[in-house]
Amino acid sequence: MGLDVVDDRTTILIPAYNPDEKLLALLPRLRERFRHIVLVNDGSTTGKDVFERAVPLVDAILVH
Repeated sequence: MGLDVVDDRTTILIPAYNPDEKLLALLPRLRERFRHIVLVNDGSTTGKDVFERAVPLVDAILVH
């Protein structure tokens, strides 16, 4: 598979604990390559605004 092809067979699952702006910078780069991205709030006590801002960048946000 070439680098210019979006992989629609793979789901990227990202566990995130107290995320910061780095996660928001990573998501668009992943979206260029992968069609399905699921973000998991892994019990965060800070960075909740990051999850809110990530909504349009991912397919789903789960809370663990």
